[in-house]
Amino acid sequence: EEKKENKSSVKSDEDKKPEQEKRPKFDPQQLLMVEHSLEEAVKFLIPLQQLSKNCMETHLLAYEVHSRRKKFLLMLQALKRSRSLSPDHPQFHVQLVNFMISFGVAVQQDLAGPVCQVIKETLPQLTGSLDSKELNEKFLEKHFDSLPHLIAGAQVMYRLNPELKDKAVTIATNLSDNLKGRTLKTCIGVQELLRSGLLGDCSSVIEDYQHKCQKLFPMATAFRPAQDPQSASSNEHLPGSAAENQDGCQEDHHGDIF
Repeated sequence: EEKKENKSSVKSDEDKKPEQEKRPKFDPQQLLMVEHSLEEAVKFLIPLQQLSKNCMETHLLAYEVHSRRKKFLLMLQALKRSRSLSPDHPQFHVQLVNFMISFGVAVQQDLAGPVCQVIKETLPQLTGSLDSKELNEKFLEKHFDSLPHLIAGAQVMYRLNPELKDKAVTIATNLSDNLKGRTLKTCIGVQELLRSGLLGDCSSVIEDYQHKCQKLFPMATAFRPAQDPQSASSNEHLPGSAAENQDGCQEDHHGDIF
């Protein structure tokens, strides 16, 4: 009997081998070089929506994928799911206003009738029948003490009216002591935002913002001016260097960001 059991276990192990060999091996470089990247992204997105449907990031990601595919109903579906999980999430707010703008443009370009009708009937459930400007003003007023929310509101403000660039930049670069979410990760995100062009040309304010952040996070290297390679290598082993303090800054990177 023991021999039979041993034989059966050997067979079961052998049966598993072909199945393991059949499983696709994912090469990151090959995934980056696909011709139809959005279609491939959807293949990963579908199981993610099934297995992580209660994760906010799943639906934020779904919206980004579908927005690039111009799939308005799927974009709307992602927004509805995001709202059900976290209606005050900063990135949801940005995506919602972006959807309102994109939908308005699509209507002018003769968006299909049934699709247009469904969206017109559903959108007020997400916006409270407010237009994009009113929605953003209400959002900023409600979350006046949260830096991630202020950053989102600033992005939307500039998108709606580029003439309000200075006001938007002032809101996004606010580092007041009473703000919630004023973490290292959030501030790095603002620095990237200023460089991205999403708030217009901010080259004149980046250096000043970096200087203020350096005072707030003296151990962080993200806001330090660029060093020449020889200087950087000579300082590498000095007490208080970036290499020595890397672990000390690690926890700061887990703060919320828009």
